[in-house]
Amino acid sequence: LRCFERMKLDNVSSDAVTYLSGLKACCSIGSIQEGQNIHMEIVKKGFVESDVAMINTLIDMYAKCGCLTIANQIFNRFPVKDVASWNALINGYANHGFGDKALDCFAQMQVEGTSPDSITFACVLNACGSLGLIETGKKIHAEVASKGLLSDNVVLGNAIVGMYVKCGILCEAKDIVNKLQIWDIVVWNSLIAGYIRCKLTERAFYCFEQIYLEGHSPNVVTFICILKACSNEGAVEIGKEVHAKIIYCHLE
Repeated sequence: LRCFERMKLDNVSSDAVTYLSGLKACCSIGSIQEGQNIHMEIVKKGFVESDVAMINTLIDMYAKCGCLTIANQIFNRFPVKDVASWNALINGYANHGFGDKALDCFAQMQVEGTSPDSITFACVLNACGSLGLIETGKKIHAEVASKGLLSDNVVLGNAIVGMYVKCGILCEAKDIVNKLQIWDIVVWNSLIAGYIRCKLTERAFYCFEQIYLEGHSPNVVTFICILKACSNEGAVEIGKEVHAKIIYCHLE
């Protein structure tokens, strides 16, 4: 964004790529005011009407910044929509506590003939988990599996595990973790947090040990969850061991 401002000071004209990059920067740091300023410049230069990528980025920027009404208005204003357009809106609704609207969008996109992709499914699974809609989540899981999307998609695997964890179906979540061909620390964090929430602390500790045994590295979220478990159980010796690991990882 500082480079973007320097461009204007140096009287260098911005093009569509400049504006797309500026909007993505605003999106990543949640700078809605700067995003709105860039939006106004884009409209003045006439880029919006003819550029689907620009429209999608605007929808994504407003949705991720929590301005869902504006995101929905932009979405409805333009007749040309692709899967990225729907994903931006669905993700915005799912991440800001409007899971029901995310599911409505998911249904509508299919009615209008747009096929969901792995990003769509991940967002909708997040919505199902937030709403506790286990049956809907299972149907989406079955659809994902039938399309063979789980073989090499870490994000989708994380989303499925997270959905079962949020719905309190921890045995199913653990079975899925065991079946996933690839996964990352997010999966383990979801499982550990779920066990702690259900007061199954011993299983949380077991998962923490498994992380090391399977060659993964805990992150800050992992350590926070395990320290919370230690605190809840009064497990001071395990807490000391975790503290030592935190120091070793230079995270203290």
